[in-house]
Amino acid sequence: MSNDTLRLKTLFSFGVKLPTSHKNTSVLSEPTNWLGITDNTMSIIKTTGLFFFHMFKVIMATLLSLFVPQKCPADEENGFPEDHSCTDQENIGAYGLEPYEEFVLIWNFITMGFALLNYLLVMFRERRLINYLSYDPSVDQLHLPKVLENYPEIKHVLHKINFIVMVSSISTILIFIVNVIVSGIMIIGTYSDGYRTITVFITNMLLMMNILYITVGHAYVGYYNEYGLSCFEFEPLSYNVIDELYRKNEHMEDAGQATDAMELPTV
Repeated sequence: MSNDTLRLKTLFSFGVKLPTSHKNTSVLSEPTNWLGITDNTMSIIKTTGLFFFHMFKVIMATLLSLFVPQKCPADEENGFPEDHSCTDQENIGAYGLEPYEEFVLIWNFITMGFALLNYLLVMFRERRLINYLSYDPSVDQLHLPKVLENYPEIKHVLHKINFIVMVSSISTILIFIVNVIVSGIMIIGTYSDGYRTITVFITNMLLMMNILYITVGHAYVGYYNEYGLSCFEFEPLSYNVIDELYRKNEHMEDAGQATDAMELPTV
C-alpha cells in the first residue's frame, strides 16, 4: 500500500477511529462485568444518557425568552383583560411581537443552535477519550502525557479534537453572553414578574455557564497539558493510560521488535 493511501486511511478528518491494525492484537477481548458488558460500553451508555440530560438543560438555558416566567400586560383583544403571566403562545409570538422581541427570540434560537452543536462536539471528544484511553487507579492521574509520547497517532487525534472543542466552547460562551444581555433587557426590563423572573433567569444563566466552563476548561487542559479529563462523569475523572486495545505489546518493545504497523505517518 502506498504512503498516500495509508495517509488517507489514517486519522482522516478529526478523531476518526484508528485502523484495526493499530490495536493490540494480543488482547483477545476487553474485560466484562457481571452483565457481560465491557467497561467501554458501560462508559458509552452512561455518557449517552448524560448527554441527552445535558442537552435538555442547554435548551432550557438558552431559550430564555420562552422558559423564564414573565408578566404580560392586559390584552383584551386576545382574551386577557388584566396583567397576567405570559402564556407560551405569547412568548412564541402568536399574537405578534415587537421588532426587538423578535430579535431576542431569533437570537435565543441561534444561541441554542451553537450550544447544541458545541455539545455534540463535546460528546464526540468524550467518545474518543473512551475509545483510546482508560482510567487506572493504580497510576497517577497526571500520567497520560508521559505515555502519549509513545503514541503519536493517538496524541494527534486527541490534540485536534481538544482544540476544536476549546474553540467551539469559547465561541459559544461569547454568543451566550450576548444572549443573556439582550434577553435580560427585554425580560427583566419589560416583562419582569418579580422574584420568579429573577431567580429562574439567574439559575438558567449559571447552569449554562457551568456547563461551558467545564467543557472549555477540560478541552483547554487537554490541548495544552495533554490530560484526558472527562466532561460527563459525576466525579472528576482523568483518563491516565492508553486503552488495552491500543496499547503496544510490551514484550515486543523490550525485545526491540516493535513493528512499523504501530507507527502512523503524520497527517
